[in-house]
Amino acid sequence: MSCRCWGARSAGRACGLPIVPCWRRSASCCRRRLRWHRELVRRRWSYERRRPGRPPLLAQTRQLILRLAAENPSWGDKRLHGELIGLGIPLAASSVWNRHGIEPAPSRASLSWRELLRQQAAAILECDLFTVETLWLRRLHVRFFIELKRRRLHLLGVTANPDGARVAQQAGNLIMTLTEQEQPPR
Repeated sequence: MSCRCWGARSAGRACGLPIVPCWRRSASCCRRRLRWHRELVRRRWSYERRRPGRPPLLAQTRQLILRLAAENPSWGDKRLHGELIGLGIPLAASSVWNRHGIEPAPSRASLSWRELLRQQAAAILECDLFTVETLWLRRLHVRFFIELKRRRLHLLGVTANPDGARVAQQAGNLIMTLTEQEQPPR
């Protein structure tokens, strides 16, 4: 007896059943083939493993973001994002401020003048000039620099007629002296 439905032989071989006449197993084979097809389509078009939205950040990355923000209060979200990208951690800039509530830099960096000077004291050389009246009624100009970090005074020179070239030369000499002492100004 011949099989009346198409593909009965291949379906029988696929399921491991012996090939039998179609009139005995036609209903169960058709149901089985339809079930196989439904499962195939369901597996192909299912996205069960993917959650909507961005993938979650690792706990280590979250801790690093919060630690960097606490240690560097003047850094905003863009600077933090740039530092993380530099470390090889791929994330969007909005992940830094959306998920962690880190404000942009201008509203976070509220340093007072005193705090700024304290932070930058190592790099600041302050220059000043005062005059001295001598016994011979001559006026001399004294130029000096102060290192704010060490509170050291550097006397550059005394002159009767200060001009721009002389002051620039004295400042260059001071920088060379500090560099030779292995205390380069920044």
